[in-house]
Amino acid sequence: MNSINISKVSQYKGAIIQYMCSECNKGNNFFIEFTGVSSIKPNNCDHFNINFLLSPERRMIASFNCKFCQGNKMLKIFDNTTFDDSGSISYKCEICKQGNVTIGYLFQNENIDISDLAPLEVNPNEIEKKVEKNIEKKILIIFVYNNKEYKINVDLELSIPEAFHKLAEENKALENLDIKSYSKDNEILSQFKSIKKLNLKNGDKIFIKIRENQGW
Repeated sequence: MNSINISKVSQYKGAIIQYMCSECNKGNNFFIEFTGVSSIKPNNCDHFNINFLLSPERRMIASFNCKFCQGNKMLKIFDNTTFDDSGSISYKCEICKQGNVTIGYLFQNENIDISDLAPLEVNPNEIEKKVEKNIEKKILIIFVYNNKEYKINVDLELSIPEAFHKLAEENKALENLDIKSYSKDNEILSQFKSIKKLNLKNGDKIFIKIRENQGW
């Protein structure tokens, strides 16, 4: 996978994992530390035996074993090409259509002890709402330079130049540009207002204009 974004999983000490089955309303949550050692976290609901498998390379997958038809499926939760602080996957048995499990993750900068927490018995949409709330703080914007698009997920409170600086840190083609302006739909964007105050939307394209005599 080619991307100019910065992998998130490499920056954190671990992740909070939460899962919930909307059919039996059972779930759990736990913290898993990135130690560089393989680990397995077994869990279950009334429909699945679920094993959370973490590799030394910080790749986590969920193995679903259906209790009704013994069907098996493995799905990636995150790996070293993951660029979001949080996310989720959902799974219903592909063979017998039993169960409906949503698994959410949230990366953490410190080790968190939640081993004594009771299994979740809450609204089935709670995990998705927590993940959505976290994702709302970020936005995907696309910088366009020399007819090439560069995508990055950034905090809504950043200014356009701050967002571009993060992008340029990982892409040498964007280093040391003498930028005159940033524009959207032929309108010049303020370089002092936050992305939120500029009312930019997810997926908006921002065109870069450099000063004349660039590189002289």
